[in-house]
Amino acid sequence: REQVSKGGNHKESVVPNRLIRDVVKFLEWELDINVVVVELDLNALHCTVRVDKVEIEQVMINLIKISIDAISGANVERGRLVIGTNPRPDDALEVTVTDNGPGIDESEAGVVFDRFMTSKQSGMGMGLPISRSIIESHGGKLWLDEGYHGGARFGFRLPGCERGTDGGSDAE
Repeated sequence: REQVSKGGNHKESVVPNRLIRDVVKFLEWELDINVVVVELDLNALHCTVRVDKVEIEQVMINLIKISIDAISGANVERGRLVIGTNPRPDDALEVTVTDNGPGIDESEAGVVFDRFMTSKQSGMGMGLPISRSIIESHGGKLWLDEGYHGGARFGFRLPGCERGTDGGSDAE
């Protein structure tokens, strides 16, 4: 709704940890029905980034839903999703989404960001390519951690993690 009413690409200062909490709350019902527990490891305290908030929310929704689908499709008994934020020494923000699902098949790892590539019966294969283009349009990078075992881990970096005490507090 917010995207349509804005009528374009508007960047604003956003507290990433708060944005992530809001997205998790938005997806709470889907996490509950799929019995997936979310752990937040939000270390980017007092960090703000200048982004199109709705676009970054969409990336987070895509990554979380991919994890939920993977966990659900593999009938993992205790689904677990860890979402982390970390400020980097180069003033970038790193966000990771790690699940304990079946992981990404080695043969698919190199093509997960290709358009129309999907392993889901009803998937369109557009979530990851769209997410990657959003992150790249913000000057960042989105990747799959191909060396991660025990599930799947996606991550992205956004430049310009401004640290300070004014407006960057993400305490609830």
